Amino acid sequence: MSIKTRRFIFYSFTLLFLLASVLIIQNSRGFNFDFASFSFNETGGIYISSIPTDAEILLNDAAVKNQSGLLQRGTLITNLVPDVHELLVTREGYRKWKKNPVVLPETVTTFDSVVLVPDISPELFIDQVVSDFSILGDEQIIFQNNNGVWINDEQVLGHRIVDNKRNGIALTKSITTDNYYLVNAFTLQNQLNVTLVFNNLKESVLDLPGEVDLSKAALIGDGREMILSTERAIYYLDTDDLGIDLITSDTNEFSIQEDDLVTYINNEGTVMVYDPKTNNSTTLKFSEETSEFGSYKKIRLSATGTFLLTDNNELYLYSTNLEKIAEDIVDFYLSPGGEQIAMIRGNSSISIYRKKRNETKIIDIGSFEGNFSQLEWYRDYAHLLVRTDNKLYFWEIDKEAPISKELISEDARTFHYDGDADLIYIATSKNLSTFDMSPSL
Repeated sequence: MSIKTRRFIFYSFTLLFLLASVLIIQNSRGFNFDFASFSFNETGGIYISSIPTDAEILLNDAAVKNQSGLLQRGTLITNLVPDVHELLVTREGYRKWKKNPVVLPETVTTFDSVVLVPDISPELFIDQVVSDFSILGDEQIIFQNNNGVWINDEQVLGHRIVDNKRNGIALTKSITTDNYYLVNAFTLQNQLNVTLVFNNLKESVLDLPGEVDLSKAALIGDGREMILSTERAIYYLDTDDLGIDLITSDTNEFSIQEDDLVTYINNEGTVMVYDPKTNNSTTLKFSEETSEFGSYKKIRLSATGTFLLTDNNELYLYSTNLEKIAEDIVDFYLSPGGEQIAMIRGNSSISIYRKKRNETKIIDIGSFEGNFSQLEWYRDYAHLLVRTDNKLYFWEIDKEAPISKELISEDARTFHYDGDADLIYIATSKNLSTFDMSPSL
């Protein structure tokens, strides 16, 4: 080999070494070489965590190793060129999840609440038509049909379900006598005529004679306490200690809030809060600031503050001051804890309001066809169960397109979600069925 050849090989390898060193150093600093523009670009990444955890991940049709395991949750994909990418998560027995994330320089795009919907059909639970039902806990169901109200296979007093607790206690109402009854799934032989107890205590304790009908009732506490209203007043009733209190004679409309607080509006248009633990009513601080609003469609108290929906469909939040959140809102639903609310806009779309510390976000998660009927939060607070007309959807909360909206049932007359069992109960036109979100596949 000649000296000239050896020099050529030496200089070639030296140049390759220098180029490789530059590439390695730049890559370690988060830069990637783009041959299209022949320049170094800052890279980004994607983090993804899914349920089930052992799902297959594909990025731009290339398999990515799932890093989830005993010591790590989720998968971090690094050194991605800033661009629109195609992300796909699959697993046998489940429907696919797709997303087209935009990767930005020096930024990790996060998908930490991916839930794959099982590719199954609802299973039969009760083989008869159910017009309404509620979950009493541990697969205890109270339901009503044309023949009355039933707890599993036992018929109980009343014709309509009014309220219930997850400890097996429920409140029913007779359509023939208008009486309310307190029933317990575990002691069906003891069914209490609430209307009778109320009228007896009203006369003996409050010295208010005369039998009156109850117009509204709601359970609080463990279900043995309740808030009742007549045509002209609101009362507190304790069926265990046989106690009764007159809350107000200004109105008969009330709402049950977190921690069993009761809100109502007095004759002066002031929002009042009644606490059953102290038997006292107090005025909400914002009442003077909102006196020009008139009446409210809905009031909800939470750790974040007080949410108010006015008659002209404006939604406000009062914490340290009064803040208008949105307009054209026909209804809203607080997540447990009150950090998020799902807002129904003009009966055509859904938006999510989030407030953490001083940061506020509103995310539009898409529109729906038909009439909005029902909404419940999924247990991860990153998804919703939404019923429009008779269609039930599992709806993702995310700002990245496309928004996942999986159809669970095309024949859902009403539904309830049991977060502990991760089970959706669906009343169809033919029966009561269940959809298991965490099956053993």
